[in-house]
Amino acid sequence: MWLVDPLCGTRNFASGAGDYGLNVALCIDGTPTVSAVGDPRRELIHWTDGVTAGTRSEAGDQILCPSAQNRIIELNADEPWDVVTSSLLGDRGLREWMTPRVSATSLALAWVAAGHRAAYVNDGDLRGSVHFAAGIALCTGAGCIVTDLRGDAVDSGHGLVIAADHDVHSELLQRISDLSP
Repeated sequence: MWLVDPLCGTRNFASGAGDYGLNVALCIDGTPTVSAVGDPRRELIHWTDGVTAGTRSEAGDQILCPSAQNRIIELNADEPWDVVTSSLLGDRGLREWMTPRVSATSLALAWVAAGHRAAYVNDGDLRGSVHFAAGIALCTGAGCIVTDLRGDAVDSGHGLVIAADHDVHSELLQRISDLSP
């Protein structure tokens, strides 16, 4: 099944400020596999064929290489029920370890795949999400660690943690677990 999100970051786009993207993903047996994420402001297309991932620009294609060196983590706190990401934002220890940012577009997933962000966290049920399927496929193709908030399969319906490496992923899962009563 093809999932198409022609404008991700609608409010950003409508305001004339902020990032927005375009997402297309092919899901095979419910798993996002092949995708493209367009970044019109930067004139980039991030893509995966299900095996590798790259970014296409005027200069040509460049293979994506996730990296946690920038120490920036994107938190989606777009909805009132985003309790985990809101709590992480208030976690002083997290802010000492990483530099959190709040995003309102799934373009942030492409930033993790490209090494511009160390990680991304989302509370939502993203199963079959037109907004996130392309980014999930892209991050998987780039070699990111992609799970739910408990470290289980991302199709569980229990949020999303994408990390550039295992160390960042493990630390995030521990911090998320510590938030639970």
